[in-house]
Amino acid sequence: FIDYASLQVSNFTLVNAPVGLNIESVNGINPQQVSVNLAHDGSDFDADINNFYLTILSGELIQTETGSLATSQLGINAFVEIPAATLSADSVLTESRLDARTLTVNLSEESFLDYTSLGTGDFNLINAPAGLTIGLVTGLDPDRARITLDFDESDFDANIPDFHLEILSGVLFQTPSGVLSSSLLNIFAFVEQPEATLTADSILTEYGIDVRELTITLSEEQFNNYLTLTSAGFGLVNPPAGLSIENVTGISPTGVLIELQFDETDFETNILDFRVNIANSILKQTTTGVLSTSPLIILAYIENPVATLSADSILTERRLDYRTLMLDLTEEEFTNPGGLQVSHFNLANAPAGLSIESVTGISITQAELEMQFTGADFDTDLPNFAVDISASVLKQTLTGFLRSSPQNIQAYVEVPVATLTSDSVLTEQRLDSRTLYIDLEEENFVDYTSLSPIYFNLVNAPAGLNVLQVNGVSPTRAELDLLVDQTDFDTPITDLHVSISAIVLVQTTAGTLETNQLSVQPFVESPMATMTADPVLSELTLDNQSVEINLTEEEFLNVGALQLSDFTLQNGPAGLGIESISVFGPTRVIINLQFDRTDFDADSMNFHILIRNEALKQSSQDLATNNLTIYAFVENPSATIAPDATLTEQQLDVRYLTLDLFEEEFLDFNGLAPEDFTLNNAPVGLDIESVTGIAATRDWIDLVYTGIDFDDAITDFSVSVDQSVLKQTGIGILTSSAVTILPYIESPVAALTPDATLQEQTLGARTLTIDLIEEEFWDYLTLQETDFTLVNGPAGLAVGSV
Repeated sequence: FIDYASLQVSNFTLVNAPVGLNIESVNGINPQQVSVNLAHDGSDFDADINNFYLTILSGELIQTETGSLATSQLGINAFVEIPAATLSADSVLTESRLDARTLTVNLSEESFLDYTSLGTGDFNLINAPAGLTIGLVTGLDPDRARITLDFDESDFDANIPDFHLEILSGVLFQTPSGVLSSSLLNIFAFVEQPEATLTADSILTEYGIDVRELTITLSEEQFNNYLTLTSAGFGLVNPPAGLSIENVTGISPTGVLIELQFDETDFETNILDFRVNIANSILKQTTTGVLSTSPLIILAYIENPVATLSADSILTERRLDYRTLMLDLTEEEFTNPGGLQVSHFNLANAPAGLSIESVTGISITQAELEMQFTGADFDTDLPNFAVDISASVLKQTLTGFLRSSPQNIQAYVEVPVATLTSDSVLTEQRLDSRTLYIDLEEENFVDYTSLSPIYFNLVNAPAGLNVLQVNGVSPTRAELDLLVDQTDFDTPITDLHVSISAIVLVQTTAGTLETNQLSVQPFVESPMATMTADPVLSELTLDNQSVEINLTEEEFLNVGALQLSDFTLQNGPAGLGIESISVFGPTRVIINLQFDRTDFDADSMNFHILIRNEALKQSSQDLATNNLTIYAFVENPSATIAPDATLTEQQLDVRYLTLDLFEEEFLDFNGLAPEDFTLNNAPVGLDIESVTGIAATRDWIDLVYTGIDFDDAITDFSVSVDQSVLKQTGIGILTSSAVTILPYIESPVAALTPDATLQEQTLGARTLTIDLIEEEFWDYLTLQETDFTLVNGPAGLAVGSV
């Protein structure tokens, strides 16, 4: 070797090598010897190789100058494998414990291609019982895998001695096709003897069976799916009539809770063999018929029905119509408390006119009866009043009726009294708004809902006072609405009262029942009209103001017929009138004023309004309001101007002025023109381009400027407005405030630029460009050569053209 110490794997080539054989490393030993270390990936081959050798590149050798140098040949002996798979379990395989078992596969003379990616689809269970599947496969190393079994507990009753696995060839090295079968294992079957034990949460009795719960516990049997159990899978055997299953709850694969419901149908004999049948369709082991539970005893009860009658208060003749009776059952029940009707009950030994208004079932042992009483009089106590309950609504009482315990009804001898009151003091002014109340004591109206004024007579009433309508509030109370035609009276009435006809009364059987007496106070009127304004009346706001008139001891005769002509303005300024009136009742109006803005400069001290007496109730002549003052406003017109930006000589042509009037207005701001305004102390060339009216007190003035130069600041620039377009300014003009116009002082500069470097050789071909800064030519189109002089130029240099 040229350099044995630096030999590389790439310097050598294996010839006739089996698949998977490579050179792992090369170690030079001396110039004539090297050690070549081989690496094989385990790829299988089954035929001997007799001509295996290496070649060495000539570039690493001294004598061999081209190509390569071949070594002598060696033989490689093949090995023919006989793959086998041994199957073992983590415990004995039995039907009862299959779901918890794992299998281990050990390979010999075989291995998995990739044990880390093995899946359930790479293995088949052979001769497995129904319901047994592979749940998980875990590769442990190239020669071992763990199989976790899943079993749905499908029953089988014969041992399986030849259970084994098949491994698909696709995951194996040596097995080229088909499958590799494992060794055999035995699975032991289990033959069950199903039993069902029935227990209750307490002793089963007729009275308590409606709230009882049964528990069924299975032995050597299971529910197919305890989470989906329903009452359809269970049948009660020898139950009393009315007993059924209310709800079923699966507790576990071997346990279920059954809630009972009982409609309390009576039975008198103990039941000794009550049990539950379970349908085979919901069981695993029981394949036909039913599985019956162990029996339980249900104890019967013999009842003695009693109905106890009580009232919400003592039963008296006067309060019978307000009483409520309560029936409480003992050892008896209503079959349907929600369906109880008045017809199911009968009052025994009751006074005439007393009946049941409504019945409310409170519970299966309690009912509430609302009484109604017509008020028919009786004067003897009734000690044996009771209620009969029809057997048709009872469970234990099968025929006739069940009578309650008695109650005493106390009679009452009445002395009728009618008390007259009013909702407020009765006065002449407010009689039309008053209501009288009649409250009866020991007396009732026959029918308070149909009372009429013809049965009520006002005694000693003032002229023009009548009963408008009667409203029955209750059997003992009525409201009388009064109607008065405003006939005046000035003498107090102390004995006004009402006579009530016996026709509408229960206790009073003839003539009338007289009320107590009330007094009516007269009123001597003194009409007054009060006028107010808010804010105070002034010339500036008069056109938008209103005044309010409130009448005292007076009313408008017909508020719907009031007109502008019913009100006359007195001592108001010229141009003031009434625009409209707003009526807010018989004593209040608002007068909306209108003003044409005719100027006045003296306050109107005695301004008031005269109301025509024909529009009033009490007044025999026109009624004048109080006086108010209308304050005049003496104007002092002024005007200000404000530019949209600082006024400078450079920017005058793009500026506009905002002119605002104070205590003055344009007659027509939309018709303003430039000739209505004059610019004062303006620089030459500054003029008004256009005028835009914005509002009655504001316009915009757009400026135009020809650009004639000026170099002194103008500090008193202002605008004059001609009086012909103004309201307040009667003669002359209105001059605005002054603003300043700033000049611009120019510094002329002429910049000279050649079109190329000025050199003696090319001076005659050059062009000069002159750019003026802060300066301009008067007329650049007429410039001549004589307008320019070359300074400090070489002899012979002159201006050729411009």
